[in-house]
Amino acid sequence: MTPTKKSIRDLLQLKPTGLVMEPTGGWYSGFWHRVAEVHNIPVYWMAHAELKGQRSHFGFPNKYDENDSLCLAASYFDPYFINKDGSKRFLKGYRIKEIQAVRELVLELEQLDEIRTALVNQLRQRFALEYPEAAAQSWQVDKEGYTPIIKWLIGKNNHGKRVNHYNNSVANSLEIDISDYSINHASAIHDLERRRIETEGMLWDALEQDCFTPYRKAFSEFNWGIGMQSLVLSKVYPFDKFLVNGFPIIEWVETRNNGKQKRHRSLQQFQSYLGLSRRIEQSGDKESLRWFNSRVMRAHFYIWCMCRICPSPPRRLETEIGRKLGAKWDTMRQEKKAKGKDAIIRLTFYATHLLFNKLKHEIVF
Repeated sequence: MTPTKKSIRDLLQLKPTGLVMEPTGGWYSGFWHRVAEVHNIPVYWMAHAELKGQRSHFGFPNKYDENDSLCLAASYFDPYFINKDGSKRFLKGYRIKEIQAVRELVLELEQLDEIRTALVNQLRQRFALEYPEAAAQSWQVDKEGYTPIIKWLIGKNNHGKRVNHYNNSVANSLEIDISDYSINHASAIHDLERRRIETEGMLWDALEQDCFTPYRKAFSEFNWGIGMQSLVLSKVYPFDKFLVNGFPIIEWVETRNNGKQKRHRSLQQFQSYLGLSRRIEQSGDKESLRWFNSRVMRAHFYIWCMCRICPSPPRRLETEIGRKLGAKWDTMRQEKKAKGKDAIIRLTFYATHLLFNKLKHEIVF
């Protein structure tokens, strides 16, 4: 539906008792969420995987916007669209006012980082001609959040060491100048870094809400920066969406050997929100693994484990959580239970398990 005044009038003429939407396109769905909010219409959110299942359930083999719209609406009345606890399988805690500002700001950080990375890579390529020695260096940001070589390029840092370094450059000796194109790129990168610092400041302010205090307390032993804290918080708040009547959902299922095996459904759902939802698909002698939900969240956890848990002490995280994860990593390596990417993925599952327990302790029990 096109977001126009006429389309809003047409919607209201239907006198809707609810609006069912898929959280695709955050800004587009945010527009219609605001329409519903202004006109006191309840909003129900359906996850992508759930909609795919409903599409098959209602007999639509192909994905078209019209089919999806009908499936979304029909699911509101579908008596089979329920969880095992009897509740409707709509997403809980999506676009809650307290967390929405955090979610939007952390997405801004991700977008700014993505644009900055592309510009930095392009500038490095230019420097292979214009300043080869700098192209080979590591461009770390300083304590203020800016890249020193970028500040030097745009004239905001005339540090003598950098000036001497450039004067002795092989490109300079060949009378190859740094182009205006590169300087303009540097100016754009500096502006992105300034915007990132401002966004981080707004994020710190947003996280000061009292409702986030127990979450940040649980995060403390993971020693995350503002970006990781905000990203995880945007996925797991409010924590009670993983519970039923204040308690985790735990089931015991029969195994092939007529035994019983524990299934922690709340933990599985929690890990799914953090990008750790996967399904094994087997056909004959071929087996493939498919991942679902947040690829960004899964990548951040993977990188965090790589940088803070996998290294040997003293580079390893020195907290109770860090020691538990470090012991798990060391055991997997020594006993060769897993290796490479598979070992780190197992580590992320264990890390999210520990996080679930920390949050449960701080918020519920």
